[in-house]
Amino acid sequence: MADVEVEPSPPSTLTAGTAQSQGATLSAQLSSSSTNNGRNFFPRALRNSPGLRPTDDGNGIQGVRMEVFSLRLPTPGTTMTRRIPELDTLLFRVGNPGRYQFLAFLTLSLTCLVIAPNNLAILFWGEEPTEYRCTDDTPAVENLLRWDNGTMTASYEEYLRWSVEDGRWNSSDVRQCTVEMRVPEAGYSERYYCRNWTFPGEEDATLVTDFHLVCRDRWRVNLATTIYFLGLLVGALLFGFLADHYGRRVVILISGSAAVIFGVGTSFSRNYAAFIVLRFLLGILLQGMQIAFILTVEWLPVVKRSFFGTLSQLIWSVGVMFLAFLGYLFPNWNDLQLAMSLVGLLLVMTYFFLVEESIRWLLVKNRTEEASDSLVKILRFNRIATDMTWEMEHELLSVGTFFKEKRDKRTFYTIVDCFRTPRLRRVSLCMMYIWFSCAIGYYGLFLSIDRLVPNLALNVFINGALELIPCLISIFVVPRYGRKQPMIVFNFLGGFACILSCLVRGNTRPSAMGRTALTLIGRLSLTGSACSFFIWAAELYPTVMRGNGIGVCMFALRLGGVLAPQLLALGPYTFREFPVTVLGIIALGGVVAAYPLPETINVNLPDTLPEAENFGCKEAELRKSRDGLSLSSLTSVRMSHLSSQ
Repeated sequence: MADVEVEPSPPSTLTAGTAQSQGATLSAQLSSSSTNNGRNFFPRALRNSPGLRPTDDGNGIQGVRMEVFSLRLPTPGTTMTRRIPELDTLLFRVGNPGRYQFLAFLTLSLTCLVIAPNNLAILFWGEEPTEYRCTDDTPAVENLLRWDNGTMTASYEEYLRWSVEDGRWNSSDVRQCTVEMRVPEAGYSERYYCRNWTFPGEEDATLVTDFHLVCRDRWRVNLATTIYFLGLLVGALLFGFLADHYGRRVVILISGSAAVIFGVGTSFSRNYAAFIVLRFLLGILLQGMQIAFILTVEWLPVVKRSFFGTLSQLIWSVGVMFLAFLGYLFPNWNDLQLAMSLVGLLLVMTYFFLVEESIRWLLVKNRTEEASDSLVKILRFNRIATDMTWEMEHELLSVGTFFKEKRDKRTFYTIVDCFRTPRLRRVSLCMMYIWFSCAIGYYGLFLSIDRLVPNLALNVFINGALELIPCLISIFVVPRYGRKQPMIVFNFLGGFACILSCLVRGNTRPSAMGRTALTLIGRLSLTGSACSFFIWAAELYPTVMRGNGIGVCMFALRLGGVLAPQLLALGPYTFREFPVTVLGIIALGGVVAAYPLPETINVNLPDTLPEAENFGCKEAELRKSRDGLSLSSLTSVRMSHLSSQ
């Protein structure tokens, strides 16, 4: 009998004469045949396997080729080295993807239906009313009616009554920020800033109308946005660490449940201070829900990661469109915040019953029993088997043993470890800038772009629908050309379009339309860039600290969201094109930051820190191709043909 033998780590040498099958990447007993000196044999198990076809290297050495990898079976006597089975192979066995992987991906990606509306809700809440008038009952300083000679022509109450009735208190300005007090008898007038307003024609409650955020307090709208993104920034660092230490699933469930509670509380805020405090805490917790992206990447087979990774970013655009739908149904800001929180509640309940913990994380943490239970549940859900086969059990134990032996003494990693080693330091710094450049450009252009149509909800919906275009392009481009090249092209196009829009001068309608079109192209290009670098970053960090790595990148992403409103506020103090010019230059810097990073298309996820440190090293990749079978690298591995006597 001829078998394929695999030894656990450390690598070992196999020669003809040893015959005991332990199962491996392709578990199939090879039917023995000595015809043609052992060269002309194809096992029945392989001939009848779907997705396999025979190969011949031209020298009479035959083998089989699968969709993902190839096996070549040389003549007896040749040797090979083999390390433990790839973890991606095990995930390949339980679904490629199966029903569970698809439903888990869809459910986890629907987190965007909560994150995107919360991030962009200020578009509805912070819109400035078309008309507001002062309703102050008393002047700021009452002694203005006292004259130097100590006499007054009328009492204060009589003056106030006369002034209002005479119509001199209210101005003819549509947007009234100041009022003028006049005392004709004394030849005196004084202009005051209003403190309270009425909003004629505004039937729906917004932050502006409820908290009177107009005139000198208009800056508080941008402050509310900044404080919310500060919460996201803090959450990125906090939950990245917690996800690596306590697990992805538990962090998603706890942060999501708490986000629902604080979201409902935010909807009942009765003053500005309470609102920004609750929104800050809500931002921290919502960032914990975005750990769902890490869980999605770790569950997907390597050959499907490109497609589903970019597809998850398309759901972000659907989230923007969903915000438009909610904004139309719930014009009051309280109702809109409550609706977004209830959507989050439905998602958290779905996570609790459907989503399993990451197998990668469980094995890295030496929790093999829990990993085995999760795999059995998924096998049954996918209707593949009712229990694990002996080959799968062998692979699971081999991978678990490997991680246990290679595991260092440290029980957890921190943010600092992302900058401790040279290669990870380079990855972290470059990725932080790439994420920052995209975020500040995306939010800056989204908040500043002119309306395409007068209706706000329809305008947001159209903008979200337009973002589907770069996402659909990425779905076809990223799996074929990788992450690096599409990201460079998208960032360059976005930065170039922003700078070019600043060169379009004039106040005519064609000039305004040209500027709007170019800034829109810039924002859509940065959306396409996000479809590449989200999955790119997840593939560069090892499983033991992928949460921290994505947390560092999310920190930079949220920093861009924090600074975007402040950059836009500099426009009136500099020149109109200044913010967009800066955004374009920053986007072009992302092109430069991408060049030092390695491509990750069709490669296995690194699981340990040494694997991540050697990632992209040519010598390490060659050694891996020689010593191990990789589903993702399409490596041809020479296996010993062991003939039974």
